[in-house]
Amino acid sequence: MFTDARRENTYVAYRARLRTYLHIAPEASDQNIRELIDSGFPASTAKSFCDAVKLSPADRGEIIHGETLTSGLALGKPLTPQQSKRLYRFVHITAMAESIFGSDEKAMQWLSKPKGCFSGKSPFSMLATNSGADLVEEMLIQLAEGFAF
Repeated sequence: MFTDARRENTYVAYRARLRTYLHIAPEASDQNIRELIDSGFPASTAKSFCDAVKLSPADRGEIIHGETLTSGLALGKPLTPQQSKRLYRFVHITAMAESIFGSDEKAMQWLSKPKGCFSGKSPFSMLATNSGADLVEEMLIQLAEGFAF
């Protein structure tokens, strides 16, 4: 019962962070999220997220290149579906980590620190690919469930 309540609290916190970072309503379905990604998030959303979590220039570049972001902001253009997908990948993992660790600072420290299980790469650097993001997500779930050491 306690673990069910903890899971529910973590999920509510996760959805609240999606709302904060990407303006996704807590009741949005996976299909709704897919449609938002396909439509393209506003470039300003990417900038706000990167600024809020203080992403390094290298990590920002994994989402969208600086010049592309600057021109998108100036022209008021949305991100492409591919850029939006990368942004969502970073936000999803960041929101998971913040919800699980219960602290933005602890989450950012964990996401930025190289891990042996990722061949010395940080979780953030693993987010460059879908398969890397899957590994980070799996590790976060294991941490939440008490299976990771």
